[in-house]
Amino acid sequence: MGKWNAEWFTVPGTAVFDPGGQVTSVSRSEGQVDLFTVGYDSRVWTQFWNQAGWHSDWFPLPGAAVFDKQSVSVVSRDERHLDLFVVGYDSRIWTQFWSADNGWSGDWFALPGAAVFEKQAVAAVSRDRDHLDLFVHGYDSRIWTQFWSAETGWHADWLPTPGAALFAAQSVSALSRHSGRLDLFVMGYDDHVWTSSWSADSGWRPDWSPVPGQAVFGGGRSITPATRTASHMDLYVMGNDNHIWTTYWVDTAGWAPEWFPVPGQAVFDKAQHITAVSRRPAHLDLFVLGYDSHVWTTYWNHRSVQFRLRYFIEKESTDDVLQGASDEVYMSALGVDSSSVRVQPDGTYSAPVLHGSEIGDVSDDDVRDRWRDHPHVLMEFDLDEDGPWPRSYTTTLVLIEHDNGDLRDGFDALYAAFGKEIRSAIVSAVESAGRVITGALISSAIGALAGAVFDAVNERIRSGLADESFTPIPLTLTVNDPDHFARHPFVGTQLTQRVEQFGGVYEILYDWNVT
Repeated sequence: MGKWNAEWFTVPGTAVFDPGGQVTSVSRSEGQVDLFTVGYDSRVWTQFWNQAGWHSDWFPLPGAAVFDKQSVSVVSRDERHLDLFVVGYDSRIWTQFWSADNGWSGDWFALPGAAVFEKQAVAAVSRDRDHLDLFVHGYDSRIWTQFWSAETGWHADWLPTPGAALFAAQSVSALSRHSGRLDLFVMGYDDHVWTSSWSADSGWRPDWSPVPGQAVFGGGRSITPATRTASHMDLYVMGNDNHIWTTYWVDTAGWAPEWFPVPGQAVFDKAQHITAVSRRPAHLDLFVLGYDSHVWTTYWNHRSVQFRLRYFIEKESTDDVLQGASDEVYMSALGVDSSSVRVQPDGTYSAPVLHGSEIGDVSDDDVRDRWRDHPHVLMEFDLDEDGPWPRSYTTTLVLIEHDNGDLRDGFDALYAAFGKEIRSAIVSAVESAGRVITGALISSAIGALAGAVFDAVNERIRSGLADESFTPIPLTLTVNDPDHFARHPFVGTQLTQRVEQFGGVYEILYDWNVT
């Protein structure tokens, strides 16, 4: 559910920018948002927000390179890296980067390739930490692409994406909602938004198609996509009424039937580019350059219940001295919100199981030390989900001690097997209780799997893996009603889960947090 803030407001700082310019945003973690724009001095300036709030003002990036008033594209392939891209005065694509270890690179430099382009925003996207994909509108009215991988570096030159569709000179937009998917968006000659996509399974779609909806927008306006989860996309565009309009896609229902305006009375120049960023699944921030030459922002938020990791302690290793005496422990989770269990029209039950992100290596100081100040959100549940109270939120921890197997195959096998067992246990419990869905019932059904059932399933999986998979650990928060969170003893309190298996002894420090 969630809701929009009632009105737009300005980002702090005295710096002002040419109203003909553009602002761009990125989030490299849930506690950080970075903004970029070209200043009156033709250099790139930045401002940032973290858990301490907004920085006091904007400041320029290092480097002597200067650029025309246009959008600077930025992408984060992990929370320790930022890459920036912009079309230079020579019509080539230039880049600058930041790393947590070394800070900003000394200056901007041009990407490989002889292709040149009109001044426009470059669409930059990262589908995993080892890949970057760039897209830009070419002089032939088609969309061109260039890519980088950690293994081979930049491709030798740009190449056109498939499809016969042509588009007027403008910026193309791109997003990646998971490592195997890319989605592109551009304004068509019919003033509707058009889209194309690439998937790891089937490659590029043969051609472009329009996004549903009767709303039309001025030619050449840029479309801003954002993704909060792998199953959700949001689009934003400047409307003919100078307000920002939006539509969305969800994997269970497809596209919304029509566009609608974002709340607020503030209006902006039709030529402005909106930038959108999601720093966590329950939050979206929008930014745009206002008529007063300041950057304005609004946000969407819904209340959520988070399972957060605070630290990981390795007391005894499963490895011996010859193996290095230090484990590589990778972690993920499966989640169940009891309120999401539903009776289907045919009388059967659906019990959705969420997948958390995979983290590794949690025994590495570079990973776990950051959680002391910025806890890692492993699982997030929608507090505003329709459904009965009391309800329970269960995070089932999934751990693999990595030696030499294929982690992707290992996690996929665990998700499939344990997810099936969890769903079956919930359905059996509900049916045996006379079709009454309660939080206590769901948490009890999942908790019962912590013993022999999970062990039996895990033994079958483990026999086919080169790594060691631990018995899954279900951890549950049960609340009576929405007001109960404020006084619940587990909420806001650091808790400890001990793990002892294969000769290893670990402690996982975690908490439950309500936003």
